[in-house]
Amino acid sequence: MPNTIVPANATGLPDVSYDRSAIMRKAVAHARQMIEREREHYQRRWSAEIRYGGKRPAMKLPTWRAAMSEGLRFAWADAKKVRKPAPIAPAISAELAKVELRILSIHAAERVTRDESAMLPTLHARAAELSRAAMAHIHH
Repeated sequence: MPNTIVPANATGLPDVSYDRSAIMRKAVAHARQMIEREREHYQRRWSAEIRYGGKRPAMKLPTWRAAMSEGLRFAWADAKKVRKPAPIAPAISAELAKVELRILSIHAAERVTRDESAMLPTLHARAAELSRAAMAHIHH
């Protein structure tokens, strides 16, 4: 499980219609499944060498951070399919999706680097700005 929690307003969206805890649970499940699939693939591929002591490459599993990032991408895609968003300009929604994913990836990381920590307020500000632009676009 990630060390950090995702606050309700992590993406800066004005509404809280996304169930962020469900998204995080799905992302963690995706990440664990990805790592387990890689492990099983390695064991299937090199089963004879493992059993009889032959040469084989070292098992390289994806890092938790990489797996969680992929898991978040899949979980957010699933959540956005279920939720029917109001029509937003495609450029705004695409950029907002990238910013949301980046914020959640930082929050879900095992270890946050200094650069990421310094980048977080800027990302929150950008998400809020994009949300305001999206809401202005909807209301006009």
